[in-house]
Amino acid sequence: MLEQLTNYVYYLPAEATTDRPILGVVRGSRYTLVIDGGNSEAHARKLQHAISKKFGAEHFGDADVNFVAVTHHHWDHVFGLDAWDAPVLAEQRIATQLEYLSTLTWDDAALNARVVDGTEVTFCRNMIQAELPETPQNPRQVIVRLADITFTDAITLDLGGVCCDVVHVGGEHAPDSCVVYVYEVDTSSDDNNATHDATKPAAQRNSVLFLGDCTYQNFYNGHSEASYDMQQLQSLLTRLAKFPATWYVTSHNEAAQDAPRFRQEMEQLTAIGITVEAHGFDGDLVLEMLSRRYGLRSTEDTRELVRMFQVGLRLRQQQSQDTI
Repeated sequence: MLEQLTNYVYYLPAEATTDRPILGVVRGSRYTLVIDGGNSEAHARKLQHAISKKFGAEHFGDADVNFVAVTHHHWDHVFGLDAWDAPVLAEQRIATQLEYLSTLTWDDAALNARVVDGTEVTFCRNMIQAELPETPQNPRQVIVRLADITFTDAITLDLGGVCCDVVHVGGEHAPDSCVVYVYEVDTSSDDNNATHDATKPAAQRNSVLFLGDCTYQNFYNGHSEASYDMQQLQSLLTRLAKFPATWYVTSHNEAAQDAPRFRQEMEQLTAIGITVEAHGFDGDLVLEMLSRRYGLRSTEDTRELVRMFQVGLRLRQQQSQDTI
């Protein structure tokens, strides 16, 4: 079932079992945009059926969705693209990565080989195998669809009553990451063709920011553990501050977050990063200072985040030494 956030914005919840991310739907008075293509044809079809059921269509037709925007190139956001008849919209960096992914093979042997050489991570290999089981009778077939429409840095789509700014923000999870900032516009104005500045801060009523995975950790760091780098996180959060929203949708969270909850989560993440920067690899001291200064309890989640920031700090220090 689709969850409704605003008059124009809906989403299909994530499913952790096979790493299915949240998929967004922005339905304007003239056009409909889907955000991310799904992690398989089955995932995409599930959203298509949900759209048909929600909006009363007897059959899902080409006209029901006009564009599919991609937040970044990771498999769970793009393996379902081929199930959509609508054009795929991708920032140039994502489009380049899709071209590369289309040259790869995705059978178990190829996946295992890439895990061994460090170009794929075990978690993603396992999730691909869970979502798309392979048997001798039914080999895994993946079609990585290429972008139909590309842009550089930012583009605005006026869907009718609601606009979507698709903007590259980067980040360490995937350097090609884009966000989709959705905000209502005044359709009573005569200037319906006005250009919207995607870099201008605006606290729009009922606005939604689809974050993709941009605030998540780096899995592809060449290390056996995922990492966060405090410097990169601060830079990303500065860019995200340009898009103040009522709701924030992060792809693998259980549900959308309101602005206070999202800010709290980012403040806690920042506090952990700052404390690791100050106290380094003394885990007990870091946890003590987090409790004393920020009131953060030593939960397993907190300890895991501390380890990720420590890995990120160590990798940055090693990189700095290598450049000397």
